[in-house]
Amino acid sequence: MTAVNQFPVYVVEGNTMTSPTSHLVRRGRDAVSLFFRLCGAILGSAMVFAAFALWIVVAEPGLADLMLVRFMLSLGLLIGGLCCLVGSLSRRR
Repeated sequence: MTAVNQFPVYVVEGNTMTSPTSHLVRRGRDAVSLFFRLCGAILGSAMVFAAFALWIVVAEPGLADLMLVRFMLSLGLLIGGLCCLVGSLSRRR
């Protein structure tokens, strides 16, 4: 009759102990991180594009208030989009 080890085996790598399945956890975290970075890049690109596309729409020349609202909205979209793009860059490990 043989005894089965019910406890996980830990491997010592440098100063840290890792379980045999820790690489699967890291791979899962990398996939989730990649997904969120991709979503941030797409959202940021869409916001920057919308900031410039907002000025393509023709408005009546007599509406100065609309120009101010459009300027503030496009500035907000541009800053938000650039923040999303910078935030979605690959991070250091």
